[in-house]
Amino acid sequence: MKIKMISLKGIPVSPGIAYGKVVFLEGTPMGIISRNILEAEVPDELNRFKRALDTAKEELKEIEKRIGKEVGEETASIFSFQAVMLEDPVIISEIRSEVAVKHINVEAAVSRVIEKYQNMFFKLDDMYIRGRASDIVDVGNRLLNILISREEIIRMEMQQEKGILFGMEFFPSDLVKLKRENVLGIISEIGGATSHAAIIANSMNTPAVIAVKDATKMIKVGDILLLDGYSGNVFVNPDKKTIQKYEKIKHISAGYVDSIDKKASMPAITGDGVKIKLMANVDDIGSIDKVIDFGAEGIGIYRTEYLFIKRDSFPSEEELGQVYRKVAEKIKGREVSIRLMDIGGDKDLSYFKLPKEFNPAMGWKGIRILLEHRDLLEMQTRAILKASVIGNVNILFPMVSTLDEVKVINQTINNIKNDLTERKIQFNRNMKIGIMIETPAAAMNINNLLSQVDFVSVGTNDLVQYLLAVDRNNPKVSKMYEPLDYSVLFLLKNIIRAGKEFHKEVSICGEIAGNPNYTLLLMGLGLETFSMPPMFVPIVKEIIRKSTYKKAREIAEYAIGLHDAAKIRKLLIKETRALIPFIEEIIPG
Repeated sequence: MKIKMISLKGIPVSPGIAYGKVVFLEGTPMGIISRNILEAEVPDELNRFKRALDTAKEELKEIEKRIGKEVGEETASIFSFQAVMLEDPVIISEIRSEVAVKHINVEAAVSRVIEKYQNMFFKLDDMYIRGRASDIVDVGNRLLNILISREEIIRMEMQQEKGILFGMEFFPSDLVKLKRENVLGIISEIGGATSHAAIIANSMNTPAVIAVKDATKMIKVGDILLLDGYSGNVFVNPDKKTIQKYEKIKHISAGYVDSIDKKASMPAITGDGVKIKLMANVDDIGSIDKVIDFGAEGIGIYRTEYLFIKRDSFPSEEELGQVYRKVAEKIKGREVSIRLMDIGGDKDLSYFKLPKEFNPAMGWKGIRILLEHRDLLEMQTRAILKASVIGNVNILFPMVSTLDEVKVINQTINNIKNDLTERKIQFNRNMKIGIMIETPAAAMNINNLLSQVDFVSVGTNDLVQYLLAVDRNNPKVSKMYEPLDYSVLFLLKNIIRAGKEFHKEVSICGEIAGNPNYTLLLMGLGLETFSMPPMFVPIVKEIIRKSTYKKAREIAEYAIGLHDAAKIRKLLIKETRALIPFIEEIIPG
């Protein structure tokens, strides 16, 4: 009997293509039995709990140390975050109360309290807070495994055969124990793109897709899986045609990667001599090696909010400064633009409660929060200014909409510079100041804004959805999210034009900058600075080197004249494919 192929869809969190047999994740403590204990047994149970806490802290300390060496300090800090959870007075008090007051064994007490907080987190709308649910479950599982004296087992470690690891949900502790050579890919049914497990999967360079709806119903023992970490597609028992298609993609991609490795350090110069600046978007220090390896000239945007999200309290100015100095040192003299914490909307902090808003995307976020909490604005700005003596450091402010906001920003910077001067603290007096252009208001007022800053970075992800009034995460309207809409191209062209008139750098750091199908269009609109995930730098560089600036301008002019997104996309794919034949197959349109 022929097995029918099943197609599933999830959220891609780590790029790549994987094919192999399914291997199920095991090891989560199951069947915890609740039993009543006598009053006389309470002290012993509480002592067992204390010993388990101490052991768990030591384990996390060792894991943090090892992961710091293998993957990077930012990823390792996830386990520092978990260690802090083990000292949370509320959680510890509740577990102790279950034992001392309700007279139940400590395993059952831990299980009950952890389940309570997991359910509480899952009910929250904010996806960042929901992402922390996996951490509290991970911490609970660690305690339970210690208490019941049973090692966590991942079947992947017990076998020689490679496969795609599948589980309902992955926790950071699961992933760091894996034998990487045996893990071809990772799939889970639940989880968020901002969860710590997702961050680790990406750091491991392992193709991963999470939040695959109905995966546990559809994936069975003995199934063969094909995972596309670029699009989020998962195929259960793929047919011959699908396998051949992806084998071809993998083969071509592998050959391409080999060929570009030799050209990674070469500049991005068009056939007619125009130099294009390719920068990288980075979230943590561990990714900086990729920036250099993939041939980017520097960091176009270093997102700092993850330094805040991974903690349970605000970092100090000194802690931020240490990270920023390390970034400047590790990038080895290349340019780096450090963006201040950008929270609000879909990004929240567990220790900084944002108000419930009817439309958070239009509400209190970005620079608006920082201008109201001047201590946060000033602390981050000071830390970046102090780090500016190490290398070529710029400062970037998130989601600026008005000229008044820029004036306040500039005044704040001047005040801090004066204070540092009086205190004889060194900083780069010529550090460049930039702002994110993410709202139609900022795009329309670009001339006035450029007169006040040194450069701008266009965040097209937000700009497109604000301009078209489309939430790209809302399945009801996400199909209307269209970066090639005429209104978007018109605004981008105007922003780039203004940059040239004011002799100020304009970069684009949204997803379209890293999509090779858009390279010729953006270059043709006059864009000369791109910022993208490091892995896309080589292919964008290849397109630039194989094209000419003159040809790109002709393509852009013709494309805008079409006034039809579908026709423009078809044109861009055709022109890009003429330069790199396999582009349409590995990069979504």
